[in-house]
Amino acid sequence: MNPLMALFTVNNALTAPTLTGLNLVAFAEDVHRDLTRDNKIRSRTINMHRVLRYLVSRAAEQIGGYDYQTVSDLAEQLMRVATYQDKQQYKELAIHVNRIIVRRRPSNVALH
Repeated sequence: MNPLMALFTVNNALTAPTLTGLNLVAFAEDVHRDLTRDNKIRSRTINMHRVLRYLVSRAAEQIGGYDYQTVSDLAEQLMRVATYQDKQQYKELAIHVNRIIVRRRPSNVALH
């Protein structure tokens, strides 16, 4: 088992990361900051799948040496095993991040 997958394995079972106990409004600011590159205004919104991929990407950055495809494949596997509650939290976080995106978007930028 690779080290990245091991981070999301509990009792030999793949387990999606939980956001329980986090202040999602405050965390959304951090997520938005991480997703906004080179101080450019982010106009593209995210969904629960992108939230989970972001969480896996952060873990991969800490370990190092993982490519886009590996992170995407693991995020897809984690979404399949995520509980209903986890998915609801990913959706809620995406909503908070998207509010920030819309609030900071210039009025002349088209929606994606």
